[in-house]
Amino acid sequence: MTKLIGTGPDREDVTQEVFLQLHRALPRFRGDARLSTFLRRIVIHVALDHVRRRCRSRRLDGDSDALDTIVDAANDPERRSSARQELGAVLGHLDRMALEPRLALLLVAIAGLSHADAASHLGASTDVIKQRVVRARRQLAARRARTATC
Repeated sequence: MTKLIGTGPDREDVTQEVFLQLHRALPRFRGDARLSTFLRRIVIHVALDHVRRRCRSRRLDGDSDALDTIVDAANDPERRSSARQELGAVLGHLDRMALEPRLALLLVAIAGLSHADAASHLGASTDVIKQRVVRARRQLAARRARTATC
């Protein structure tokens, strides 16, 4: 879940929502799949809903404290500062990307799901998810190249 929503203060709210959704969904659990699979599906849906709401309400936040929690603290200050700027730029580029390719990229490249699993969670075909991931990676690379030359 942290891979999808980050390490910010919203994590506790999302975790609480996962437990509420699990509590509500347990009576419908038939045992056809493992409980861990059932729980993982709930976690991903709640995290995706959170990302969608955040995208509608505000932009991804490049605040220094949040970036420091992601950037390796063992680096020397110059490298840490550079990594923080790079991460802030990538988050900014992701923030300007359309929602569907961004969610596909987050699920596949960051959460580590297979294309098929991401397709299942997003209600799309595997080929569509592959196209969205490729499109998102190209957009991200093009935006990074444009800012690097400026």
